[in-house]
Amino acid sequence: MKVDLKTRILLLTSFFITLIGNFLDYINVISDANTLIVYIFMLLPIAVGIIPLCQCLFNKNKMKYTSELKTGIFLFISFIVISNVKAYQVDANFNFFPGEAIRLFVPFLYAFIFINFLSMHDIEMFMKFGLLLSIVAFFISTDFSTITLKDIFSISFSNSYSPFENSKISFLSFTLASFFIYYRDKFPGWTIASMIMVFLIFKRVYILGVLILLIASTNFFRKVKIKKWILYISSLMWILLIELYMFLLNPLNYNWEIDRFHFDIVDFSMSRAYRVWYLIQNNYLSSGLTSTTKFLQNNFFFNGTTLEPELSN
Repeated sequence: MKVDLKTRILLLTSFFITLIGNFLDYINVISDANTLIVYIFMLLPIAVGIIPLCQCLFNKNKMKYTSELKTGIFLFISFIVISNVKAYQVDANFNFFPGEAIRLFVPFLYAFIFINFLSMHDIEMFMKFGLLLSIVAFFISTDFSTITLKDIFSISFSNSYSPFENSKISFLSFTLASFFIYYRDKFPGWTIASMIMVFLIFKRVYILGVLILLIASTNFFRKVKIKKWILYISSLMWILLIELYMFLLNPLNYNWEIDRFHFDIVDFSMSRAYRVWYLIQNNYLSSGLTSTTKFLQNNFFFNGTTLEPELSN
């Protein structure tokens, strides 16, 4: 739906400020330790978005993707409830859980605000600006002076090694690439640039995701109607893949994997397996969102890490 120009400009400006805040985090000007600043940047567009949202509710205007927003609200409440129940079961502190649930819910609100209150031109301009910032952040945060030809020739997909790897910008780069791939006929140059960024940052899941999206965006697949049973099977497949990966991460299966398949899960996971082993060997019981991170922080070697980013050198 259309909103007045002043509200649209104010809303778009708030998104730009949030993106700049992320940029400052990417180049280590601010960090996640500054919780208040992080949440101000994160929630600013939502605070501004309340204005057109209230206008729509007051005027009883129809909005798009309300069912998806309701799904997001349901997940947000579910995560808080489940986390609090699990925390109560193990007698743990659950003060952080609402904050982490907010981080999961914010993308739903962002998408809802974008689609309903900004024009396609606004969205395209924002995405281009985001890609430019991610490129600048990548070059600022990467120390090219320490990278040798040997490092470049040692790039390996099997153990996820690359001297250019960057965890902070990876999700933004993948999101931008997904957008530009969808509109690749309209923005061929931006599409190529966004894909190069994903390959440079070298997160294997995102590289595979971009390649799948590129194939899925071809004319052949655009004409194919995806049936519901395919969605159910693909969802089941991802669940089974997660279970298989967790089986491989179990320390009891490590020697068997080496002997039988010559597959080293420690090398493949870039040493993330050690974190899982630590949790298993210490009889870790989940108490909800962030509990794994807090448990790992009790060990000096794992302090400052989660199950996803690289181990500190």
